Amino acid sequence: MKALLRESFYLSLLLCLCFINQSFGATDTITTTHFLKDGGDNVASTGGIFEMGFFSPGNSKNCYVGMWYKNISVRTVVLVANREAPLTGGSGILKVNKPGILVLVNGTNHVVWSSNTSKSVHDPVAQLLDSGNLVVKQAEVYLSSWKNDEDPASGDSTYHCDPSGYPQNILKKGSDVVYRSGPWNGRSFSGNQNTREGSSYTFGVYSSKTEVYFGYNLTTSILVRLTLSHNGVLQVWTWGDGDQGWIPFLLIPADNCDMYKLCGTYGSCNSQDSPECGCLDKFVPNNSDAWKRKDWSGGCVRRTELNCLQEDVFLKYSHIKLPDTRNSWSNMTDTRRMQEYLL
Repeated sequence: MKALLRESFYLSLLLCLCFINQSFGATDTITTTHFLKDGGDNVASTGGIFEMGFFSPGNSKNCYVGMWYKNISVRTVVLVANREAPLTGGSGILKVNKPGILVLVNGTNHVVWSSNTSKSVHDPVAQLLDSGNLVVKQAEVYLSSWKNDEDPASGDSTYHCDPSGYPQNILKKGSDVVYRSGPWNGRSFSGNQNTREGSSYTFGVYSSKTEVYFGYNLTTSILVRLTLSHNGVLQVWTWGDGDQGWIPFLLIPADNCDMYKLCGTYGSCNSQDSPECGCLDKFVPNNSDAWKRKDWSGGCVRRTELNCLQEDVFLKYSHIKLPDTRNSWSNMTDTRRMQEYLL
């Protein structure tokens, strides 16, 4: 299963909607004549991995078009099409019109939601794939939380990639940055070693002058999903056939050291230390009194001013999250040449 984030790292194994000019079996398609109806048959992907239909979360009386895993015991919704525009009276119909736009109408044929694409397609067909892809591509893609467990409308928390500088994943609560992954180092995000490749999956970051995206390749026998809760917790889960439940694999933020700017500029954080925050070598707290109160937000400053005419050199640090790159530039050169350039 592959999920791509273009212009933003959307570490998700969730959905994309494909409009294609081919003919497929009736069970996995919505066409201009074959609709998805509330209370009718659902649409399933050919391999039986995903199913799409109408549902109501929890005790909510609102109705939504969603997608979930078809063959597991716990209904797990991974996409909600009309999350900002619920059906309140039932009798919904999801169909594809002639220009190739996916639309949801209510009992009076009023359009409640549409895919809002301007691209015309001849003989349009919307197909649910075994990859779970179900949404029209857009310029900026990000993961957003639900408002609560019964309201899938967009909540305050978002997870996306900021492509400025060297791209990295950013978790926000409203407009405030809560967590950043650190930039990609070729094998993993520098602030999260759990994003290394495993035996059952491979992934990487790919960039060009026009796009940046992060992709996963998984074996089809494994179900993996990424969720962002309404309280701002990001989790990766795998399905356990033995337990018949979702098993947490990755939690972000995992501890205080994951919190954005906890130790300030030139500070370093180690959750095994007490206190967690310290200064890099040759640096001291900017405000000693605040530091004693465990207010580390002021960060650290150089013990002595930098003087490039003397014997100042670079110090090597390993196994750390690299600094925020959003206001930086990157140069793919070796360390020695970079030192010569900067000194």
